[in-house]
Amino acid sequence: MDHLASAIMTRSLVTPSNPAADTEWEVTVSAEEFDTPGAWLLKCVTASLAAGSTNVQPVLIIDDGAGHVIAESVGATAAQSSGTTCTYCWSENFVQSGLQGSAADVHSQSPLPMGTECLLQPGWRILTHTIGLNSTSAWTKIVLYVLGNG
Repeated sequence: MDHLASAIMTRSLVTPSNPAADTEWEVTVSAEEFDTPGAWLLKCVTASLAAGSTNVQPVLIIDDGAGHVIAESVGATAAQSSGTTCTYCWSENFVQSGLQGSAADVHSQSPLPMGTECLLQPGWRILTHTIGLNSTSAWTKIVLYVLGNG
């Protein structure tokens, strides 16, 4: 984070609305989110995924806002079983884990797609692509912890 050392950083939690079932979520980096224009330093993303009738496997993606993938990170080492709810956490310096727990209390951790230098420019997006997502699966409790110029 040396290149950001001279910047004044403010902390913020970004909490997008829960999408409908069978719908991915996304957040666009917005300069208006903070007092002054600038980039976001993404520190952590957490979200819960209820898997309905199929196994699912989420991927956290960072793209340039036009669909060009910059980086991505799979949520766990294996697919989440149908009928379970898992809280996924992507953060700096995490080592990818398998799914821990059962039923409505499953957890997994993974590294952020760009590691510790996850500096996102205005217009870039943080989004999911969930393999196996269908009308019985839904994302909830989405929280992004970011630092920004402010």
